[in-house]
Amino acid sequence: EAGAIVDVPELGVDVGLTLPPTSGVVAALTINGKPASAIDEEGDTLRFRATVPLDHGDNRLVASARVDGVTLTAERHVTYAPLARIRVTSPRDWQTFGPLAPDQPGSSTNLTGEVERPVPITGTLSSRVDAVEINQQAAKLDASGTAFEFPRFFLHEGTNLVSINARDASGRISTAQLTLYVDQTAPLLTVEGFEREVVTSADRIDVRGIANDAVEGG
Repeated sequence: EAGAIVDVPELGVDVGLTLPPTSGVVAALTINGKPASAIDEEGDTLRFRATVPLDHGDNRLVASARVDGVTLTAERHVTYAPLARIRVTSPRDWQTFGPLAPDQPGSSTNLTGEVERPVPITGTLSSRVDAVEINQQAAKLDASGTAFEFPRFFLHEGTNLVSINARDASGRISTAQLTLYVDQTAPLLTVEGFEREVVTSADRIDVRGIANDAVEGG
């Protein structure tokens, strides 16, 4: 398609060549100098294909056929623009977050798991984009459009699946995903081994128990 934007470094290009009944044999057909192979025939139309390497930006595709000593040409333009690659700089995938320190904003002494945990999410992109969303919430882009941040993204207790989508000027979407854990719930402790009060003269005793943590991090 003329004016198409593609994100692959090599492109399979198809060319149709329609010949009048009186024409002779096609001596050769090339696309940007690459020999093309015949792939099918329908009536008077022959179809050829060649794989052409692309440069970043605008690419001129020129098909050239030699028929009865005459050179026929046609051209199209395509743009090679790879999708922006998302690199999350913080946090790391599978990271576990506990409660904030008491002197930090957003900290809580509620350890029941009912309080959401704010975390900063930052990252970079391999090329300029127009917007970045984290779980459908808009992140802040820098002036170059190649770095983003979400200073206080709230996570709930347990497992959090975070999806980061970047949209470029052509409307194409790049995606990255994180799995993050929050464990702000105090563990449950159960002491075992004593069915009733014990009186002892020993200066040391063994105590057995079970600690149960509701959240298992990565």
